[in-house]
Parts: sequence; structure tokens; C-alpha cells
Amino acid sequence: MLASSLGIYNAEHEAQPDVYRNAFSGIWWSVSTLLTVGYGDIYPVTTAGKDNRNFQCISRSRGSSYPYRYHQCRIC
Repeated sequence: MLASSLGIYNAEHEAQPDVYRNAFSGIWWSVSTLLTVGYGDIYPVTTAGKDNRNFQCISRSRGSSYPYRYHQCRIC
């Protein structure tokens, strides 16, 4: 989760400096995406950020939560 948090911060900070102000914004995104469907207040817009999101969703989808996580990770 730490790698995902820092990765999303590095990928998105230059594109959205007002949203991803510091590394804690990346941690917030990572935790809210992992534990819920996300709140929609922070989301990736760059290709690297979306790749990070997809990797996190795929690597976290296991067991009984698989259908729920797969639904969340659809690429629009």
C-alpha cells in the first residue's frame, strides 16, 4: 500500500498539484480505494496514475471481495 501511495503521488502531483498536495494525499487515495469504492474527491487523471490504480485493484482483488473489486476496477 505504501508503494501504491507514493506511486500515485509521484504520478499525479504535477498534473493535479491542488489535489495531491503531499504524500498523505496519496495515502488517503490508496486507503479509500482499497477499503471502499473511493469517495471521488481524489482520482487519477494521468496514464501513469490510472495504471497505478489498475495495478492496485488487480493486486488487491482476492477471495470473496473479487467481484466487488473487479467492478471497481473497470476501465472507462
